[in-house]
Amino acid sequence: MLLIVSLVAAGGLVTYLLTRDTLNPGGRWSPAWLNGFSTAWTLGPPQDIGEDMRILLEEDHLVRAVSMGTSITISVFDIRDDAPRLLWQDSVEHSDPDPAAAPGETGDALGSVMVWRSRIVVGATLFDLHTGSRTQAPWPATAIVSVDSTQTRAYTCEGASCTQWISPTERGWTTTLPSTGSVGKGIIDPSQTSDGHLLAAVAEDPHADQPSGYAVVQSLDGEATPLTVTGASAPIALADGWLSIDRRRIGAANTVTLYELDGTVSDTFPLFSEPFTTYPWSRAKLTREQATAWLKNGDTSWAPATISVSADDAACQSLTVGDQQLELGADNTLTRQKDGRCVGSDAMKAFEISGQGDIISFHRITDTGRFLILVDVARATIADPIPLGSGWKSHAGAKEVLAVLDESGRITGYRAR
Repeated sequence: MLLIVSLVAAGGLVTYLLTRDTLNPGGRWSPAWLNGFSTAWTLGPPQDIGEDMRILLEEDHLVRAVSMGTSITISVFDIRDDAPRLLWQDSVEHSDPDPAAAPGETGDALGSVMVWRSRIVVGATLFDLHTGSRTQAPWPATAIVSVDSTQTRAYTCEGASCTQWISPTERGWTTTLPSTGSVGKGIIDPSQTSDGHLLAAVAEDPHADQPSGYAVVQSLDGEATPLTVTGASAPIALADGWLSIDRRRIGAANTVTLYELDGTVSDTFPLFSEPFTTYPWSRAKLTREQATAWLKNGDTSWAPATISVSADDAACQSLTVGDQQLELGADNTLTRQKDGRCVGSDAMKAFEISGQGDIISFHRITDTGRFLILVDVARATIADPIPLGSGWKSHAGAKEVLAVLDESGRITGYRAR
């Protein structure tokens, strides 16, 4: 049976949210990956791979979402055994009321598919993860939905009005996001949290892919205050506040701005401009003091560990973790050639490799395909590369399981030993 719903969330800011979320695609990895891995199972493509596909891992379940033009098909598999076992499958029809969308266009409709409290959220429809039974969400189909990393809270926004949901039957708070102009769309970004505060983004144009402004929202009561950013880069969360960078034209200094938890500016300074060869690393998010030491002076003396550009690598394709060399390949985002020497590519990358716990992930791209490499930075241990394949599309990780989706729609499951 099909249900007609409307997925306005298919546009603009959902693209922004998905882009932000890919910074830490696997969450916190299990140390078991450092002992090796094996291929656990494979799942062939669906009969119709549709226009796009997304996979999620939740508990012992694989969730496959396929966009079929005017509908989304959800399939849930039990992956505890050697072969995935289909538990249930259902479809949700939708129409996109976005006037800028072409007839039948789904846009980023799969961005509305997520898991919250053992329920699969598809716009305004909730499916029970285990049984497939469906219920109507307490928010309208026009709302933009996001879920925090613990899956204990969901957030919905309609224009500038945003609501926290503790459960499908219990509302936490409703707040209005501050803005200097009219708000076409707002969204709570739970991938960026700082000591009980959430980042929110707003766009005056409801069809915009990038925000026009930001706000800080207290997760306890929903109080919202503006966070003023200069430049196009989105703010990132620190342990005790926020950070943004205004990247200037060539020849001008980039400017770093630090903020208190409530979005008040606490410091502004130029980003250090000297080439560097060592990134600081921390298992926790950096504090404002640590961010200042690094971005203002290039100081890494405070860091629990460091990751360095390999001095012995003339090709500039590797990093050094402790006494271990990590091969990344030519197409990587952490190293670059400058004036005949190998240096770090971007000081801001330190915030991507920190705050993920002891184990972080890298991609290695070679002529034969892409590989995922897990590194225990604190112990300077590198796991065996996990093949993602030459036709890699996306992957989902959950503790000791990794599912890899390729362009054909085939999914391969790996399990840590």
